[in-house]
Amino acid sequence: EARRVVCVCGVCREMEPEQQLQRLKLFVDRLGEYPAVEVIHQLTETAKLGLSSGGVALAKRMSEAIMSVLTDGSTAPGRRLPLLYAIDSIAKYVGREYQPLLGVWLPAAFEKSFAAVSDEHKGKMHKLLTTWHERALFIEHLDALNGIVAPWHTAMVQRGALRA
Repeated sequence: EARRVVCVCGVCREMEPEQQLQRLKLFVDRLGEYPAVEVIHQLTETAKLGLSSGGVALAKRMSEAIMSVLTDGSTAPGRRLPLLYAIDSIAKYVGREYQPLLGVWLPAAFEKSFAAVSDEHKGKMHKLLTTWHERALFIEHLDALNGIVAPWHTAMVQRGALRA
């Protein structure tokens, strides 16, 4: 049985797991097209709370709530990079438990996002991928993700827009 918990940030009152999931979805919507640090922090804390109170079952539902936005073809290109930054934050600061839950969706979400965003955001996604490699995050997906980015990166280097 899921436990009722008090939010770690002190802002929330006691919340049931379903309320925690709705709170996470609210922050996903609030994030919008700007990677606001405070909203990413709130998403991360909500994911942490979900894992500690509802275990892997709630963490899985939270992962699906975030990743379904990225795999949805109708999601605006500008929303994609901030959501990837939120995923990065959750993977780094909540713990390894979220990596396989997010990883199930990651290749498709990353590919759809990369295809949709501007070259500027592609460059930021490439940098994000580099940090995942450095921190050994999503290690089982890095080859596939590199395969998505490599043709673009090579073309940009050849055009002189990026350094190798």
